[in-house]
Amino acid sequence: MTLKDAKIPTDTSQLATAVSLDNQFPRYSEEYHEISEYLEMNTNYLPDLSLFDRLWEIYVEENM
Repeated sequence: MTLKDAKIPTDTSQLATAVSLDNQFPRYSEEYHEISEYLEMNTNYLPDLSLFDRLWEIYVEENM
């Protein structure tokens, strides 16, 4: 969420903004499969899950 609202929109900032506006997004989950499944089955703002996969790898490296 810290990557949203960039002055020059990137794929990452656009995803972060869309997620922040999605009231059903599982914000507090730390489970890859739960978030990935939600994005795949319930959204139209992420046409390709490869962006989420790359961002998840960064998240794991920085937080786990």
